[in-house]
Amino acid sequence: MNFATLKVAISALAANKLRTSLTLLGMIIGVASVTALMSIGRGVERQITTELQAAGTNVLFIFSGRPGGSPSEEPPQQLTYEDALALEELTWDGTVVGVAAEGSSRSLSVVAQGNDTHVSVQGVTASYISVNNLTLAYGQPISEIDVDSRASVAVLGSKAAADLFPDDDPIDQTVRAENLRLRVIGVLEEQGGSGGFGNSSDNAILIPITTAQARLSRWVTARGERPVNSISIELLDEQEETIDAGAAGIRQILRERHEIPEEADDDFIIMSPKDLIEAVSAALGVFTLFLGAIAGISLLVGGIGIMNIMLVSVTERTREIGIRKAVGAKRRDILIQFLVESVVVSVLGGVLGILLGTLISFGIAQIPFGGDGESLQTAVTLDIIFLAVSVAASVGIFFGIYPANRAARLDPIQALRYE
Repeated sequence: MNFATLKVAISALAANKLRTSLTLLGMIIGVASVTALMSIGRGVERQITTELQAAGTNVLFIFSGRPGGSPSEEPPQQLTYEDALALEELTWDGTVVGVAAEGSSRSLSVVAQGNDTHVSVQGVTASYISVNNLTLAYGQPISEIDVDSRASVAVLGSKAAADLFPDDDPIDQTVRAENLRLRVIGVLEEQGGSGGFGNSSDNAILIPITTAQARLSRWVTARGERPVNSISIELLDEQEETIDAGAAGIRQILRERHEIPEEADDDFIIMSPKDLIEAVSAALGVFTLFLGAIAGISLLVGGIGIMNIMLVSVTERTREIGIRKAVGAKRRDILIQFLVESVVVSVLGGVLGILLGTLISFGIAQIPFGGDGESLQTAVTLDIIFLAVSVAASVGIFFGIYPANRAARLDPIQALRYE
């Protein structure tokens, strides 16, 4: 292809501005849809990955369940507060720095000074804030004494504090949630995401785990122990040897406590931040591709539009094709000419679609959603742009081949006779 071929292609498209514009519109909508939806998936992936990394790369998370979903007749035992207490013996050799557990977590309406908001009330141990890399803005954290005495105290997330005490210092003030009257002892710094694994600390209220188990949920296991949602283990460092040693110690203690036979699988899952990030990235990668595939349907419609305009163009320019062949143009020249026109339409539509998709992504990122007013992160990355342009060009070539081949195969004598 040379510049003259491109110039002829642009002139031919400009001769029918309305028809070309409508065809462009189909491609623009298709590429914009792909760009916007894939940017949402990529933004969510980046947001969750950042939040997991913020929780600390030297933290192991323990959940109830069987690794890899291995089958078993017996359901996995629930993790308990007593499991967390038993795991604290790992701190003796220095590999483990701290053990934290999150117990009952309920979404409740909380009232203070005539203000109310809906927050997540989470029962946690004294070391939860430090292990999960949270920071106090002011006040004091939940202490071991608070946990042992089932104290009615609370540490507020930054948003919860702003909603309940917009013009006052919340320290030593009282908040009410169902049958709980809690004295505020501290406020967390704004985290801008999650604290720990999947828990929004900004719009949460942390209370002693024993208080939550006594006042919010009285459920106990068959062994009379108090269940927890997860256990977090802070290690000395993030070296692979330390992580392996910590996981081995956790596995030994929990298998003994849960009386798991030697040949049986674990009934708990130990995950490092690396494991979590890989699992989340894999799942969200599939989700992103799924969104792109859905949006790709509109690209198919745009491709059909390109084929339609090219077939019409071939019919209208039959005599021109005959003249060009009569003066020496080869089939290849005619084929390339019409393919170039098809690709110009698709690529131009792709570029404009990327610009529109980027604007849509930016607009989505400005819209607050949910009760906490946070917005959905989006990310238009280079690979998305490259994919959109490549797909647009491929659509142009694919749907332009048939009209171009039809034009190239026209008999020059019959073409010259065409009226």
